[in-house]
Amino acid sequence: MKEMKILVDQTGTRKKLAELGLPESKSNNRIDAVGIIESFWVGIWIGCFRFSHTAVVQVDEVLRQVFG
Repeated sequence: MKEMKILVDQTGTRKKLAELGLPESKSNNRIDAVGIIESFWVGIWIGCFRFSHTAVVQVDEVLRQVFG
């Protein structure tokens, strides 16, 4: 996963996503759109089969440390 994080950083993917003007939630406990997209990608990379499985990414301490 560290290599995937390096790839995302080197390609500037997070910055490019932030520039797209994605919709923002007004909820107090929101997750930003870039974070949702990134957690979806990480979920796919670790083998999640459904979008609901991407919640694993948010509670896995190692992945949280790698991806911030």
